Amino acid sequence: MFPINDSLWIIYTQDGLPITAVPNNASPCSTDIVGDLLNPAAYYYIDPITEEERDVCFRMRLNDTPLKNVSGDFKEFVWGVFINFGSGLKYTFTIDTSGANYRLLITNPFGVIIYNVPVVLGTNVRVIKATTQFACGKTPNDDYFLDFRAPLSAFEGFNFDTTVFSLCYFTSTQNLILIKDIICGDEINKGLQPEVMLKRK
Repeated sequence: MFPINDSLWIIYTQDGLPITAVPNNASPCSTDIVGDLLNPAAYYYIDPITEEERDVCFRMRLNDTPLKNVSGDFKEFVWGVFINFGSGLKYTFTIDTSGANYRLLITNPFGVIIYNVPVVLGTNVRVIKATTQFACGKTPNDDYFLDFRAPLSAFEGFNFDTTVFSLCYFTSTQNLILIKDIICGDEINKGLQPEVMLKRK
């Protein structure tokens, strides 16, 4: 589940500091990731080990709402995160609303889609107005958090508690044809124990 309050989100860092993102370096503004040291651009959260069914959750701060109307229809883009580990291996977790069939997708390091479920706004994806107003173009405007989650079991046994991994949050056009904006940060779990390498079954 998503954190029950905002204080539980873990600020993602770059060089030990809250990760930042320059405004106005991607257009349209709903694909522009923004943030500064006081208002970080990216967060994550992993359900405690005590939970029977655990989720991993991600949050990015966008320079405009990803929604195009009050009915909850999304603008036709892709938002997501690369989960990098090992020697060039990664999972790709995306919100793909580039067509009429909105999907949450996870692709494994071998390019296979292993998780494919409908986007359910308010359940596995949330859009929340932020308190910041980074400029979109020349005009300050409201920023928005885009939150998305999936069960840990969807990642083929990848161990988020002990494996050393890093994150890259990104926005894109349909099917990852063109990355619009991307921010990457520090390794998580570094110093705990050797990372678990993914093996092809």
